[in-house]
Amino acid sequence: MPNLVSEFYVYNSTGRLLSGDGEVYSNEYSDLAKQIDSKRNALYFKLAEKGSTLILGCSVIVEEVGGREERIVCIGRYSGDVGHEPALITQFYDTVYAEIPRLQKLDYRVVGLWEENDINDFSGLHNHTADENVVEYAYGKLLANEKVSVKSGSAVNAVSLISNIFAAIGNSLEADLKFMASQYPYESDISVCPIEPNPDFELDEHGLKWKSTPHYSEYYLLLPRVFREKTSEIKSNLKTKDRMHLSFYTKNFAFRTYTWDVFNIFATSESLYALFELYKKDISVLTQIFKERSTQIRQMPITDETTVANIIALYSKQLSSQNAMFSHMGEDEALKSLFDRIRNPGVKKKLDIALLKNRGLWSYAIRDTIRRIQGHEDTELLAALCSVGFTYGDNSGERFRKHIESALSSYDKDQLVGLLKLVGNNTKTSPATGGKIFVDSISAQLRAYDLSSKLTTYEAENLDRYFNTNYVVAKQRTQKKKKQNMMTMASYALVVMILIAGIAYVFTNGGPMAVLANLTGGNNSSVDGNMSNVNNSLNVSENTTPMDESAENLSMNGTNESPNINDSSENESMASSDDNETNQTVQ
Repeated sequence: MPNLVSEFYVYNSTGRLLSGDGEVYSNEYSDLAKQIDSKRNALYFKLAEKGSTLILGCSVIVEEVGGREERIVCIGRYSGDVGHEPALITQFYDTVYAEIPRLQKLDYRVVGLWEENDINDFSGLHNHTADENVVEYAYGKLLANEKVSVKSGSAVNAVSLISNIFAAIGNSLEADLKFMASQYPYESDISVCPIEPNPDFELDEHGLKWKSTPHYSEYYLLLPRVFREKTSEIKSNLKTKDRMHLSFYTKNFAFRTYTWDVFNIFATSESLYALFELYKKDISVLTQIFKERSTQIRQMPITDETTVANIIALYSKQLSSQNAMFSHMGEDEALKSLFDRIRNPGVKKKLDIALLKNRGLWSYAIRDTIRRIQGHEDTELLAALCSVGFTYGDNSGERFRKHIESALSSYDKDQLVGLLKLVGNNTKTSPATGGKIFVDSISAQLRAYDLSSKLTTYEAENLDRYFNTNYVVAKQRTQKKKKQNMMTMASYALVVMILIAGIAYVFTNGGPMAVLANLTGGNNSSVDGNMSNVNNSLNVSENTTPMDESAENLSMNGTNESPNINDSSENESMASSDDNETNQTVQ
């Protein structure tokens, strides 16, 4: 094997270059050196640039002769066709072991990687062979575009496992890869660590095999076999050569080729969620899962609501493309059960919007959308609902109307008016058919009510402009009628006020008779004179008796009336005198 080492550097734990090709390179790898030191990497492995570059690194415990222990970091860069040269890992450690004692002005001896003398075994890495299932499982996880986490307290075993996996896969994934053997966990494609929090499996202390079989290992062992069998077909489907697309088609071919084997691996309700996770972006597989595993779906536990929401949205898009959003598949209980179990408000809102865009217009989705619009005055959901369109002759429009009317039937008058006002205040452009159906349905349920006082002029004008309603005319008609009623009431009030004023005047002026007397007082003298001439036959006693009674009655009115009484008495005396004179003449 040709020596492919093009660069080799040694840094102290702070990232300062101790050995290499000059300061020009110190900035390139000094940050990486500090990272490797902090994680205590027994091996840092990065395959980059489509397999043409391999960067290896490790943190080494060294001891200065007669001094204390400290750590340094070694980094090697390999260029060329390195994707099929797993022996480079062994060569790298040989270089580490040889270069450290040669550092100028530093009399270091190598102690180990994680513990003393563990690096001494690295010269025989090629003799450490991992169990085939362990390697194939890790390869399958990488083909599924998933990360691999392994627990191991041995630096030699950790590095040997990575070396074995690299030998098996080479550059077949045609993607950048990072493998880490470190004392602290990494976020990498493969992480082997003594304190790995949630490992896929744990290595046995006495060999490169797992202590117990990981979950769904049969599936991940299947993927490398399919990839080898169908490599040309899989790669012919790739529009872009990246790991994500490679994974998509590898899993797709695995399901299509071994459908019932896959279903049997994920046979329980608990395991079915893992199958959904694997194929959450593959609509052809999702459709078959819904078809074949309806019962398990209804019982399936959900650990990630976002994943489930994305599955429902993708499935609704597929159904829409098949013009089957209202078929028995669209309204089946399995899909509804998934929808109902999404509790996160933000996730549910995004799902509602996606369903409206995809025309996944199921009754429960429409009901949830209107509930959120009404309860939270959600204008984003309102806009999505008003954007639903239907083509000419599309029978789904009538089904949509029925779902809208059914959802609105549970709201009272005030809630319906609130929805109408929300539409009137927030509509800026012409809605699609779905929006018009929504407003028509609200208006139909409010037909018996007068909304003129509930809607502002702006709201009424917007509703008329965009939804072809007649709220402005109705509002004007009501306002005109109200004005007429007010004028009529004002007239009635004026008449009543005049009557009240007249009555008040009468009673504040001595009553009706007193007022009548005052009104007719100017003509009483001449009338009395004429009456005297006509009634000559009346004797004096008859004339005086009423006067006496009148005087008695008047005297009962109290002292305030005394001046009037005196005047009356004087008049009566004068009248009696005149009568006497008249009587005498007659005699």
